[in-house]
Amino acid sequence: MLKSIYIISLLLVMYFLAFLGKTSADVSFICSNTIEYQYKLRNSAGETDCSGCTKESNAKHLMGIAVEGVRHCPHRRVDIVVSDTIDEADGHFFHVASSINSAAGINPIFNRVILNSRGGNINAAMVIGRSLENIADEVVVDGECYSACVLVLVAAKRRIYLTERVGVHMISSTSMPLSDSLGEEIDRSYGVIEKYFRDNGVSTSLIEMMRVTPTIKIRILTQDEMIDAGLGFFNTTYLEKLMYRMREWRGEHGVSRLSDLVRDIESCERALYTSCTGGELAEYVEILNLYEKEIPR
Repeated sequence: MLKSIYIISLLLVMYFLAFLGKTSADVSFICSNTIEYQYKLRNSAGETDCSGCTKESNAKHLMGIAVEGVRHCPHRRVDIVVSDTIDEADGHFFHVASSINSAAGINPIFNRVILNSRGGNINAAMVIGRSLENIADEVVVDGECYSACVLVLVAAKRRIYLTERVGVHMISSTSMPLSDSLGEEIDRSYGVIEKYFRDNGVSTSLIEMMRVTPTIKIRILTQDEMIDAGLGFFNTTYLEKLMYRMREWRGEHGVSRLSDLVRDIESCERALYTSCTGGELAEYVEILNLYEKEIPR
């Protein structure tokens, strides 16, 4: 088993270098530990930054840290940190990671994705979001998650907010070519985002907030607004599928038990670091993970 994980890890290095070596990507790694995940990789923060990934040697160094982390991190997993501007290189990184994990049938390296970004390319953000299914069940906001970053958050199965600086604004036209059809292109982009929201159980009311907020501003969402919009702990589409599988497996009694667990998790996250600790939330999530493994697909 360990040999297989090591081989797949090396495959990840080879595939990722083809993309990460071409452009700057704001992707780095830290050891995955508890919900607080404070245990860093043994290298300094500067050495794990990928701002220099246009150089092949820097990309090799970064991926080497990720592979090394599998063997030396406490829980044999590393977290992916997405920071600063989300660009096409980030999208390529996640797309290839997802493809390799899907083909292998296992996820040998990555545990969760941590977001601290003010936005970027909306198409790249949706590529990352669609790739999460084969990469990480949990997405953590630790810092800011604005603009295109929210599109990554939308697709997460489970969301943890260590900070609640989540905000939106209208689509920027600066990334689109000037033409007579610019308005149509922007409307088409909103249409794509609307479908993406619906697929992930997120309210399209969020789009209205985007449309009325100028690009020079950020509409910060309150906790209640995030929950009402479907950006709470659970991706509602994922949760409904899980409930359906539980009903097929254990009937209404099983659904009742799972519903109780969901309420405990949601209550804990709302009170995280006040009346509920990160350790308690991690215990609840571990029970949920056991359910997921036991429930037939």
